Amino acid sequence: MRKSSILFFIFLLSSQVTFSNVKILSWKVHTSFNNPKQVTADNQNRLFFATQGGVLIYNPKTGDEYLINSGNGLWDNDITEIYYSEKIEKVIAGSNTGAITFIDKEIKLDIVLDITKSNFPDKSINTIIAYGNTLYIGTGFGLVTYDMDKNIFRETIGKMGEFSINIPVKKAMMVDGKIYLATSEGVCYADINSQLANPSSWKTINANNQNDEYLLCTSLNFDKYFSTKNDIYKLENDSLVHILYNEYEIQNLGVHQNNVYFADAGKIYKLDKNYYNFYPAYPAKKMLFGYNLQGIDNNTPLFLYRDNGIGYFADNKLQFYSPNSPASNLFFDLETDKSGNLWVGTGELPSKGFMKFDGTNWLNYTVTSNPKFLTDNAMNVLSYDDTTVYISTWGKGLLKFNPNNQTELMYFTSANSPIVGYDEDWFITGQIKLDRNNTLWTVNYGESTQGPVLISMDNTGKFNSYNSCISINDRFRFALEIDGNNTKWIGSTNGSGLLYLNENGTPDDKSDDICGVINSSSYSNLPDNTQNALAIDQSGSLWIGTPEGLASVYNPSAVLLKQKPIIRSLNSLSQQAINDIYVDAVNNKWLATNEGVWVLNPDATEIIDIINTENSPLKTNRIRSITGNTNEGKIFIGTDIQLLEANTLFVAPLDKYSLLCYPQPFNFSTHSELIIDGLAVDSEVWVTTTSGSIVKRFSTSSRRIVWDGLDENSNKVQTGVYLLNTQSRTGNQSSLQKITIINN
Repeated sequence: MRKSSILFFIFLLSSQVTFSNVKILSWKVHTSFNNPKQVTADNQNRLFFATQGGVLIYNPKTGDEYLINSGNGLWDNDITEIYYSEKIEKVIAGSNTGAITFIDKEIKLDIVLDITKSNFPDKSINTIIAYGNTLYIGTGFGLVTYDMDKNIFRETIGKMGEFSINIPVKKAMMVDGKIYLATSEGVCYADINSQLANPSSWKTINANNQNDEYLLCTSLNFDKYFSTKNDIYKLENDSLVHILYNEYEIQNLGVHQNNVYFADAGKIYKLDKNYYNFYPAYPAKKMLFGYNLQGIDNNTPLFLYRDNGIGYFADNKLQFYSPNSPASNLFFDLETDKSGNLWVGTGELPSKGFMKFDGTNWLNYTVTSNPKFLTDNAMNVLSYDDTTVYISTWGKGLLKFNPNNQTELMYFTSANSPIVGYDEDWFITGQIKLDRNNTLWTVNYGESTQGPVLISMDNTGKFNSYNSCISINDRFRFALEIDGNNTKWIGSTNGSGLLYLNENGTPDDKSDDICGVINSSSYSNLPDNTQNALAIDQSGSLWIGTPEGLASVYNPSAVLLKQKPIIRSLNSLSQQAINDIYVDAVNNKWLATNEGVWVLNPDATEIIDIINTENSPLKTNRIRSITGNTNEGKIFIGTDIQLLEANTLFVAPLDKYSLLCYPQPFNFSTHSELIIDGLAVDSEVWVTTTSGSIVKRFSTSSRRIVWDGLDENSNKVQTGVYLLNTQSRTGNQSSLQKITIINN
């Protein structure tokens, strides 16, 4: 059995807004390790992979894995090169931003940020080799050397011979006392003991006087081979002799058992006397030789797959290993189900299907994992029940899928539903929602083509379709929300305004439907006529996220009475793009923006916090999606490069008090906070002495709060027993709990 562990290091009417902070109990960072780019091995039988999600460590003998990303020690997650130094017995990982991480045998990390903090525009680490006590690091601006004994950089070599200054070095190798570089302008080499910073120490070579970009190099018996994207050359007498052209991009060039091999996206080829013999392989983006570790058959390739981990031969059988991580770093859409599972849609191209996270394990559903899937363009996911999940797609309609039986699936298109395609075979569906009758609704996106804008399917499987009352061509729509009166609110993607539709409980009778549009020409407080996100809060208000700010419909039921709804906007968020909205357990609003996550209190009179790259593990402020789990207080923040999981105090209250206070006793010398859990709705909480003197007061709508042990005057309370008193403002119930404090 494989063992897996992850190491975790009322609206405002003016611009005056108060500000506090969200209490984040813990952060976790989720990234994809399923797309390995490079690999090395240490002296403990472990493989280290460079991935876009961080460093993946895997032991093929024991099946143990370790996932290291920015949540537990890495500076950033996009690892571009990885190398093992036998001299210092450490793995060296280089990143796209120039961060260099040294990983020792205990998986302790030391990070060097000199290159990251430099002024070079391209700081990527492309290649690392060692000679003696020196690392030679090929970067986006040239070659740098690093002293492994003194742990300092020695010099930057930005000019090699006749090449331009600060050209990218793509690959390096050491042959017979000389260092050879594959660069963006050709091949060059120099004596390793020469003055490398002196441009005249370098010999530069091009093929046919063309400044081609050389990406890979290898050597066999002092013969040197270099490759461009599609061509392989051999260096002879300071000339590049063309060996072959390959139709597909060359992914790897290496040596194994006295032969030179190269690999493209699906095959391995051997260079022999005829220079081109096929070696049977498996579809993979890269094949590597030479990793003869325990658990891997000798003299067999190691396969790096484009979407699904690695493959290797063990006991003469091809074994597959996929790490416990999301399939992609694209978190376009996030939804949670009643069981607390997180569902992820990765969007349109480039996309990787949809994913499920149960709090411990990731399940990835892609075309690669299930050939019955027609597309990886998963836009939105709705978990209907334990055996049925609906996925809106960009191109293949609406997918109904049984996650417990992956062969049980059905796509709804014009062939079996009222869904009308953008063209004959391209069917786009938008957000999916359930109304109070458990009827499923989805937007039928179609730009300006004729057809319905909404599709419904009741619990018997019966479909109905609804055209926009603006025009039968009004199909530039994607976002969807359903309010407490079953009115459907449909957001526009092209500035056509906010559409609403209520079928009046008679889906087969269109004559009594109520339909209309809200736009800025009639409602000046609407920031924009395009709607990115819609959400109904606990008081029934509709929140509207636009490219130019946030608005609220205070009384959405007014449209059913043919009255004008009240719309208000938030001045402090004007011109701020709102990409997604989540309403948490206590009615706070979490806004996904291009400048981080903004958290507003229930009536938006207070900005509780702005979460961004400066105060959180976020690596980008462009937030694509946001959702949460109200029963656990978790918030999930999706971007194009990572998913953040925050553990907060905003937890749905209990129906009845069930108080639990921990840790107890609370000791100031070892504890920083006392957690008070099990509160009922709208609680007043106060801590008193046993004689009844009030020490501290709280007021909350959450199930959970924390106390730092300070009294109302911010002084530490004395050692003793205290009483925790609770009273629900709306539930007519109370509770009492003892607390022991130690203050030595």
